[in-house]
Amino acid sequence: MNQSDFFTFADRTHSTRGHAYKLLPSHCRVDVRKCFFAERVLKPWNSLHAEAELHHFSSLSVFKRFIFSVDWSEFVTC
Repeated sequence: MNQSDFFTFADRTHSTRGHAYKLLPSHCRVDVRKCFFAERVLKPWNSLHAEAELHHFSSLSVFKRFIFSVDWSEFVTC
């Protein structure tokens, strides 16, 4: 499987807000696809701050520290 099977990156030339690694949602016609992991992570991922890409994406260990420091509570539902 390829990353393009799950995610599509937004065009950087048209992105005016947030970080440069925004993902585009696919057009889901059935609810099964809407509940798929790749669709559920789009909103939290795209909500990351613009300054995140400056140094938080520089290495895997720095990125992991950044991800663990983010407050994800608004995206968690019970």
